[in-house]
Amino acid sequence: MKNFKTWWYVVLVLALCFLMLSGSLMAQISTASIYGSVTDKAGQPLVGASVRATHNPSGTQFGTSTRDDGRFNLQALRVGGPYTVRVTYVGYGPQELSDITLLLGQSLKLDFSMVEEAVQVGEVQVVAERNSIMSAAKTGASMSITRDQLEYIPTVSRSFQDALKMSPLFVTNTSSQSENANGRNNKFNNIQIDGAAFNDLFGLAASGLPGGSTNTQPISLDAIQEIQAVIAPYDVRQSGFTGGGINAITRSGTNTFTGSGYYYGRNQSLAGSSPDAARTKLANFGENTAGFSVGGPIMDNKLFFFANGEMFTRQAPLTRTFGASANGTNTYRLSPDSLAKFVNTLKNQYGYDPGSYSDIKYNRRNYKFFARLDFNLSEQHRLMLRNTYSNAWDDNSPSGGAIFPADELYKFLDATNSTDLQLSSTFGNQMANELTIGYTAIRDKRDIYSALFPEVTIKSIGLNDGGIDLRAGAETFSNANALNQDIFEFTDNFTYYMGDHTFTVGTQDQYFKFANLFIRNLYGNYEFTSLDNFAAGKPSRFQY
Repeated sequence: MKNFKTWWYVVLVLALCFLMLSGSLMAQISTASIYGSVTDKAGQPLVGASVRATHNPSGTQFGTSTRDDGRFNLQALRVGGPYTVRVTYVGYGPQELSDITLLLGQSLKLDFSMVEEAVQVGEVQVVAERNSIMSAAKTGASMSITRDQLEYIPTVSRSFQDALKMSPLFVTNTSSQSENANGRNNKFNNIQIDGAAFNDLFGLAASGLPGGSTNTQPISLDAIQEIQAVIAPYDVRQSGFTGGGINAITRSGTNTFTGSGYYYGRNQSLAGSSPDAARTKLANFGENTAGFSVGGPIMDNKLFFFANGEMFTRQAPLTRTFGASANGTNTYRLSPDSLAKFVNTLKNQYGYDPGSYSDIKYNRRNYKFFARLDFNLSEQHRLMLRNTYSNAWDDNSPSGGAIFPADELYKFLDATNSTDLQLSSTFGNQMANELTIGYTAIRDKRDIYSALFPEVTIKSIGLNDGGIDLRAGAETFSNANALNQDIFEFTDNFTYYMGDHTFTVGTQDQYFKFANLFIRNLYGNYEFTSLDNFAAGKPSRFQY
């Protein structure tokens, strides 16, 4: 009956895979594996030898037995360690190998040579590959960045993409703060968290991440366990990109309760001066990041949790000097009298107060929360549930060269909610399956600070300000601007081992829905060639 149920499960998985073959195979790897063989001293395979790997921090056990040719495979192992691998066989002395650490996506080969118990002299012979660089199971150029390395990587933005600077496979694009690979724009990368897609599919964010338009990170660096960067992997489970594959997994709890709190701050005192002879310091600004992480067991060896919360705030000024010579980036030839005339006309003739044109404050906020549960259902089945939530906003100024008031700023808002469910299973000593179901909701929109007032522009030709327009009112592109993205994905990889060969069949399907709102000049846009024409109500151009 047990075998009957197992084969029914296998048939069901295969049927789903073939029914969904229209999906593109672009799943990433979120686990590690161990494979090898068990033989006697004469090199003869030992059939049915027990092989058990124990993840010591959590007590999670992964077990299998050798096949007719003495080979074994332990699939879907937790990344990290240390592990203890123990091999037993009736009539032979047990063998054990400790302090094994597994990297993300690594397939570690371990060959055991057993000694009969009656003549055992205490010698243990285990043959392992020296490292993963020359591994026979390695399928292409890749690099793994572990949790210990993430702790010491210098990063100002606390972005997990900054870790990719350690990899020679990626080049940093300083304008978008993103990583390019294979000479391709970062839009051709594929970013995944715990095997589920984590991309800006619509493509507006320069960073390629959800919420990238707010210049914030949708997941805390403190929630990341390990990152794998790959280029052109020869693995059917890794595709869907012509740039690079960025594959990250998140932290999970163990049998030990752990917790941490952290704070990072930065201001003008910690920044350098201008490279010219003036050695000008930056205007006063402030960045603050505070967060916490906590993890541990709910049931020892069975159920674990990990959670992280983080808050980021930033304020930076835009200072201007009017009536000065046209030297420097924030000085303008526009006279204070001309600016006063423009503001007074708006107030007295049109009943609109644009706010201050000096000492404008840009604000940025980001609040994010991460939670993960790991459940060892049995030695053969393990379940993971993860949720990532981010809420962010960032002040932006109008596009194009212009002198604008605080009221012309607009706020870019983003809320990203991503949930991922993963089931890893083994069936006997020849079959394994990894199932991932994910859903991500991304909500982006712009919010204007201005009252419901048209945008008014005095062209530079009438201001003698060196080519800079003078503006007020609702920013023309932000009156009605919103984007909703809903992404559902289903991934399943079924693996069958036969001799020295591994057969994998699977599918990765994404179903996504976009709702995009964009109305330009919703409240109208008036252009004037001079302040006198503005006061007289004679626009040279009107758009609505």
